[in-house]
Amino acid sequence: MTSEKDFYGELAKFDSSPDLVDEATDMEEDDEHVLLICGDCPQARALADRADKCGFVVDVAVQTALEAEAGNFSKARKVQALPGFDNLIQACGIGRSHYVCIFAPDEESCLNALYEAIESHAFYIGVWASHEESGEIFAKLKEMGVPDAEQPPLCCPIGLSVYAENPVQASVAVVAELLAARAGTLGRLRLDD
Repeated sequence: MTSEKDFYGELAKFDSSPDLVDEATDMEEDDEHVLLICGDCPQARALADRADKCGFVVDVAVQTALEAEAGNFSKARKVQALPGFDNLIQACGIGRSHYVCIFAPDEESCLNALYEAIESHAFYIGVWASHEESGEIFAKLKEMGVPDAEQPPLCCPIGLSVYAENPVQASVAVVAELLAARAGTLGRLRLDD
């Protein structure tokens, strides 16, 4: 019979095996994990609440001042109006420690936010889209000159496949994906992509 000490020793060897590491991260454990939500919809609002509870600092960029002042994101550190998501990198200070989730209301603002997020080298980038729309998004990125090498960190559609039936369930699927990205295990969970 294996002792508890031997069992956990073997488990530690297994967990640190290089073959099992899906993603190397440049982030330190004590780095602030900032989630930038681009857009306002029920799923984005639910995501802000769940992400806050899971230790993310939440910032939000919306299209209009009216949306920014509506109070829909009570857990956000800041909410700012950024029409078309122009100058997202400068306005929101996106960097390597950011997780960016895009819930854009139209294709143009979605592609603009996505292009800026890719340019920023954000740690995680996800887009709220259907499987059909995701194919179109990848094709548009190619047309815009975004190299294939820049596309792998992009999760589109966003969230783990749980067939969510409401915004809260959808937000749980997205937070699970964000936590997996933070832990370096996202590749194992997105086998359908």
